[in-house]
Amino acid sequence: MNRRAVIDFESAYQRWKGTARRGNGDNLLIVDLGHSSIKALLAKIGPSGEVTVLDYASSYNLGFSDGAVTDSNRFAATVDRAITDLRRRNGVRSKRLQVSISAPFISYFSHFTTVKVPTRGRVTQRMVDNAVGRAREEISSLVEHVMQVVPVRYSLDTVYSGSEPPLGQRGEQLGIEIIFVTAPLSALDQIEKTLKSCGYNVSSWSYSGLSSALSVLGKNIEAGVAVVDLGSNSTDVAVYAHGRLLHLGVIASGGRDFDSDLAIFLNESMAVAEDVKQNFGCALPQVIRYNEVIDLKERGLGVEKLISAREIATVLRDRAQELLYAVGQEISKGLAPELLSRVILTGGCAKLAGLPELAEIVLDRNVEVGHPRAVNGTRMGFSDPGCAALVGTLRLLRKRILANRRMETSGMTAFEKLRCWFSALVGAPVPEGRELI
Repeated sequence: MNRRAVIDFESAYQRWKGTARRGNGDNLLIVDLGHSSIKALLAKIGPSGEVTVLDYASSYNLGFSDGAVTDSNRFAATVDRAITDLRRRNGVRSKRLQVSISAPFISYFSHFTTVKVPTRGRVTQRMVDNAVGRAREEISSLVEHVMQVVPVRYSLDTVYSGSEPPLGQRGEQLGIEIIFVTAPLSALDQIEKTLKSCGYNVSSWSYSGLSSALSVLGKNIEAGVAVVDLGSNSTDVAVYAHGRLLHLGVIASGGRDFDSDLAIFLNESMAVAEDVKQNFGCALPQVIRYNEVIDLKERGLGVEKLISAREIATVLRDRAQELLYAVGQEISKGLAPELLSRVILTGGCAKLAGLPELAEIVLDRNVEVGHPRAVNGTRMGFSDPGCAALVGTLRLLRKRILANRRMETSGMTAFEKLRCWFSALVGAPVPEGRELI
């Protein structure tokens, strides 16, 4: 008999409960609420943490701006259109949503808490979760609503310090540094009520700027790195160094401002300006010939107008420079400029031609475009920077689910674990009351 099969009690326990896990409990319906579009992802987390992406959908967002519902009927219809077909195609009945969002009203602060480890005891996942719960109680009087909790650094006496919990290690005092992402309760309530009106419930919230960073970053973040998520109406900045998150920031400017400047220059609608930006936009005028002209009607935009490609690039460059200067100031709030080694641009606006090169000039650092990485080795079929927040939320939820499973199995006796392993081999059914968390 394979030795790995004998000792891997946790996976065996999950297989033992497979009957319950074939239902909606496995499915994650993740929604990224952006200013210009709503993206939805349906994924499944397997017994050993393997990820299967089942489907993806996107819809132009109406009735939603700056993280707030401006027209509840149009917003509800937009969400329903993005999600209903996705659920129907895959036979998913669950209407529980994991929602990712960015808005100017989102803020954060850091808090450090400690908890004593029982005598001769080891650190467990339950102990870590209790410490996080204690920290939430400690800061409850300081904030209106905690949207997301992000443990960034763990310590155990003087023997351990790192970004992963020291599970199984012995010590006397466990310390956790936590970043709390906060938002006004009224703003989130407004979104939840609108979603509930079309039958959906929000299971969890996450900050899309942080999700995007998790999506594009690798494990090696010892050197200073900033992830800049260029969204439609806002730009999110996450700064990392020494293996930990140092700073989060939101800039109230994004791709929509490029469209607005271009619409004024062209004397056309925002829709035409956005099409021009996406099809012919460039943030480096110097790489475009002086005599290059774009015929909008010939290019299928339905407008009889000849425009200079270099002038379009100049408009876009001026707006990009202003935004990048603001990004540099936001980065410096979390990390000294000399400690910053590289900047990663992601989000839909990161696809603008010439923007990475311009960012290298303005920020004086190496700049690259970040694409969503595979989750647990699973290729998801898309790597568009605009999907970074969606994929990052999936990574975050997978980590949370695996932590819950570890906590559940850690409370089992050796006999129960052995019973689970044996039941997994013979295909025994799941006893009543043993559903997955």
